Amino acid sequence: MKQFLFILAAIALIGQFNHAVAQTAATQGQTPDQFFETIIRSSAVDTLMPLLVSPYTGRRKTADPTEIKRCCEKIKKDIQRVYFLQDRNGKMKLQIRGVYTHGASLFFCIQLRNHSPLDYDVDSVRFLVTAAGRNKDPSRVPGTLHPIYVSDSAAVVEGHSSVLSVFVLPRFTLSAGEQLTVNVLEKNGGRQLRVRATNWTLERARLI
Repeated sequence: MKQFLFILAAIALIGQFNHAVAQTAATQGQTPDQFFETIIRSSAVDTLMPLLVSPYTGRRKTADPTEIKRCCEKIKKDIQRVYFLQDRNGKMKLQIRGVYTHGASLFFCIQLRNHSPLDYDVDSVRFLVTAAGRNKDPSRVPGTLHPIYVSDSAAVVEGHSSVLSVFVLPRFTLSAGEQLTVNVLEKNGGRQLRVRATNWTLERARLI
């Protein structure tokens, strides 16, 4: 007898629920099946939206080589944009002509100009994150930034000539008390060149 009464109560509750669903669906111009489909679809979207819009996905964008090469060619045809990032050693001159950004990359347009008759053998071009200011920690090791692509990197700058190269690095910024140091070393020579840039320069990179 108790089981029979329980079954009757369950049937009554199901009937009331179906009636409420039908009324709600009717107010939205839908059948009960369409109403349930809408609820399921909306719940799935609500669950996925935080994953779609969150900037903290932990994924790094892969640089497109074709796009990077196109940007480098465009940069080499551009006029000089930066004038204060330069260094001289004898008749050798290092000049950063411009800093550009595209996607997840930073582009540094660097010119080496040799005003002497002696060839300049390039040993290395290094990008380092070093401490800025006078109160530097001597125990701090500079962080090295490795280019992901280099356009027209020359091993020799012949006498009375110049070389224009574009170095592409993953996009980065500098913390307070840090600076970017670009070192150009001469192989078997003492004509070392160095320029330093702050975050002020990086934040004003030109969109390419």
